[in-house]
Amino acid sequence: ALDALGQAPDRTVSTIEVREGLAAALQVLGASDKDDQAAREAVQLFREVAEHPRRDATQPEDEAGLHFNLAGALIALMQRVDAEEAQRLEDDARSALLRA
Repeated sequence: ALDALGQAPDRTVSTIEVREGLAAALQVLGASDKDDQAAREAVQLFREVAEHPRRDATQPEDEAGLHFNLAGALIALMQRVDAEEAQRLEDDARSALLRA
């Protein structure tokens, strides 16, 4: 669906914005339902969004928000994984916060 949206000739919302919204929804779903897969998918989508900033992100606060959202998703997932993976996620979250 995201690929089809990206190919639509008259789109008003970018695929990055759609990914960001989907990531937020998956993060909430993962937290409320204790759904590890949804939490992992949220992290992956937030990573993609942070790597490809939105075109309309003209203010430093917009860019910071992308990295802050990624850090939040990483921290949420940290609480569900083993200690070794949690340490990697914590390191990634710290890096994201430093970029925010």
